[in-house]
Amino acid sequence: MIGQLLKFSFLLIFVAFSACSVAQPEENGQQEPKTTEELLIEQNRELLKKERESIDAFIERNNFTMQRTGSGLYYMEIKPSDNPQPIKVEDEIEYAYRISLIDGTAIKNSVDDGNRVIRVGKDQVELGLHEALLLMNIGERMLFIFPAHLAHGISQNDDDVPLRATLIYEIEPLKKLNK
Repeated sequence: MIGQLLKFSFLLIFVAFSACSVAQPEENGQQEPKTTEELLIEQNRELLKKERESIDAFIERNNFTMQRTGSGLYYMEIKPSDNPQPIKVEDEIEYAYRISLIDGTAIKNSVDDGNRVIRVGKDQVELGLHEALLLMNIGERMLFIFPAHLAHGISQNDDDVPLRATLIYEIEPLKKLNK
């Protein structure tokens, strides 16, 4: 009986000591447990890393030479403009487009759905679309890769675009509707 009591007392002391050492940071370099915010940041970094690897593999597989903006938008010119007219914020632009997922699944295009019109920097569309158009001239055709945070983020706009989708956009601004 005394042996069991000693074992139980030793166990209680061990548990109490362990609880105290977990609750306070150790001086030997151990860190406190991560907060929920730190865990979410870590998970987001991992998702971004995987998406970037997927984009890099797509670019390599297709032998593209693309540039990347500070926001993470990838782009390359397909066809230069015959008469370059830069696009600016608040320009109302009619443009032709083709949108697909990074795996090649076609989403939408102007041949089937008609051209679109956008007021650059003002309309509620994918963030990447505003940035893309500001890199372009009327009549130029370019290919863009919108990482999820520049496309629809963690939401989906309709049944065609899955959550956290990387989108491939081919865009050709046709004309300015406001002069």
